[in-house]
Amino acid sequence: MGDIFGGKLTGGIFAVIGLIVSVIMVGILAGPFGGLVSYFSPAAEDAEGNRFARAYVGVSGNTEPGRCQINTDTNRAGGSGLGLTGTAGALPTISPATGFVAANCDNAVGAVSSIYNEQGAVIGETDDAGVGTITTGIVWKQPPAAFSQLNFLNRILATLLALVAAIGLIMKTKSAYDSFSQGGFGDLGKTVMVEVTTLVLAVVAVNLAPTTLNILAGTAQTYTSGQYDFNFVGLILKIVFAIVPTMLLIGIMGLISGMQVQKAAISGVGNLAGRARGFAGGGRRRMGMMYGR
Repeated sequence: MGDIFGGKLTGGIFAVIGLIVSVIMVGILAGPFGGLVSYFSPAAEDAEGNRFARAYVGVSGNTEPGRCQINTDTNRAGGSGLGLTGTAGALPTISPATGFVAANCDNAVGAVSSIYNEQGAVIGETDDAGVGTITTGIVWKQPPAAFSQLNFLNRILATLLALVAAIGLIMKTKSAYDSFSQGGFGDLGKTVMVEVTTLVLAVVAVNLAPTTLNILAGTAQTYTSGQYDFNFVGLILKIVFAIVPTMLLIGIMGLISGMQVQKAAISGVGNLAGRARGFAGGGRRRMGMMYGR
C-alpha cells in the first residue's frame, strides 16, 4: 500500500500534470503548424510574412463557432471555413465568391463583419450580404522556387508535425511517470526542466521557421536565379538550398517529440571530451616518466 500511495499514485499525478503541460504546448503550436504547411503550398501572405489559406468570421465569449466561424477569444474555429485563392502577386479572393452566406456556411452574415484567418488575425471585411474583401497588402504567393526540388517532401513533413506532437504527448507523460517512480522528486525535477526547455525551444523554432525560410528563400534566389554565374557549382547550390528547409523541419520534429537526439549528442560530446582529457593526462604522465619527473 505504501508503494502505491507513496510512489505509483504520486507518479501518476505528475504524469497527468505532464500531460496537461504537453496539451497546452500542442495547442500553442497549432497555429504555427498551419503556417508552416501553408508555406510549402500556394497561400496568402501578409506584410509580416505570415502565410494562411482560410477565412472565417468571428464570434466571442462562450459562443460555439460554426463551420465558417472562429472564436476570437479562444482562437478555435468550428470547421474548415472558406478557402482563399488567387494569382501570384495579386490580392487573394474568397472561394466561393458569394462568401459567408447560408448556402456556403452554417450561418449567414447579415452585417458588416471582420474576416479572420485560421491564426485569428484580421485579414479583411464582409459587406451586409456576406461577400468578403481581403485587405490591401495581403498577396497570393506560390512556394519559393528555390525549394521546389523537395517541396513535396517538405509539405509532407510539415503536415506530419501535428502527428509527431500527438505521439510526443504519450511519450512525455510516460517519461514523467517513469522519472518519479524510479528516481523520486530528484529525477522528476530534471524531467520537468527538460520538458520546459523543450516547450520553449519548440515554440521559438516553429514561430521563427517562416521568417528563417523567407530569408533563406531570398538568399537562395540570389544564388540560383542566374543573376550571377557560378558556373558548375550552380546545380550543387540549388540542391543545398533545397535541402535546408527539409533539415529545418526534421530538427523541429526532434524538438517537439523530445530531446533524446539533443541529449545523445551532448552525451557523445561529453564522452569525447572526457576521452580527450584522459588522453592528454596520459600523455603528460608518459612525458614525465620519460624525463624522470
